[in-house]
Amino acid sequence: MSRLLDIFACQESPEQNRFDARDVQAMQQLPPKARSEYLIAFTPRSGSSWLTSLLVDTRLAGRPEEWLNPNHLPDILKAHPCRDLTSYVRRIRRIMLSRKRRTFGIECSWFQWKLYLDANQQRVLPFAFDHHIYWTRRDLLGQALSLYKATETGFFHTVADREQVAPSAVAFDDARLWNWLLHIYQQEYGWRRYFKRRNIVPLELCYEDLWSDTALTLTRLLSTIAPELPAETVIEAARMARSRHGKMDDSTTRDFKLAFQTRYHREIEFCIAHRGQLSEQDIRARLQIPVSARPG
Repeated sequence: MSRLLDIFACQESPEQNRFDARDVQAMQQLPPKARSEYLIAFTPRSGSSWLTSLLVDTRLAGRPEEWLNPNHLPDILKAHPCRDLTSYVRRIRRIMLSRKRRTFGIECSWFQWKLYLDANQQRVLPFAFDHHIYWTRRDLLGQALSLYKATETGFFHTVADREQVAPSAVAFDDARLWNWLLHIYQQEYGWRRYFKRRNIVPLELCYEDLWSDTALTLTRLLSTIAPELPAETVIEAARMARSRHGKMDDSTTRDFKLAFQTRYHREIEFCIAHRGQLSEQDIRARLQIPVSARPG
């Protein structure tokens, strides 16, 4: 059985979750038809949470969260109980539609989306995306370092006006960093193959675009998912959008990044030149890369 379907199987147990009449009615109720339904296909540590917070603040794009993240699903189901994946998709669509223009969005990493595709072989209610956004990060090594640090420390985001606990220091290891870099690499490969097989031409944007010109990047995205909106409405929403997410960086990480880049210059340039074209297995077969335990 699919990992996603396993999570919903637990909901059938009375000890795990009891459904009242309102829950049953909510599961059965069909969502209103969305004017626009879109998928943000992202890779880990590409600034997707920052992007989501900005899109939510525009009030034009719905709430494109990681609704299929298996690590988040148990908590989501506590607030929105559902017996199966079909009723869950239906319920989330209805609850999370933008009130202004009935827009529904979702963001997924490739591994999350693959879990959904596996579950969908058992006739789960499909999504019907009008638009696809491919969201990545140009700085592949910086992205991998960010993912390494986040998984080691459990410190994933900084949020303005909220007391933060400083992350513990990370003892960087070459082999483990390569594992995380190729973890991202495999997700890019998965998304590229998926788009090609389904003749999907996504709008391609990246973290660096958002960092260099936030309003322009949001305008491009909003114009894609809401082409019927007046230009002045889109531009004003993009200009006024704010996020409490902050950038995480430190001198130790920067120093290790420079040293790693120097040690593996040729290997990294080869990876960059073949992003989305080769799988993790292909890279490991062609390059002499340090080996350690794979990421969990």
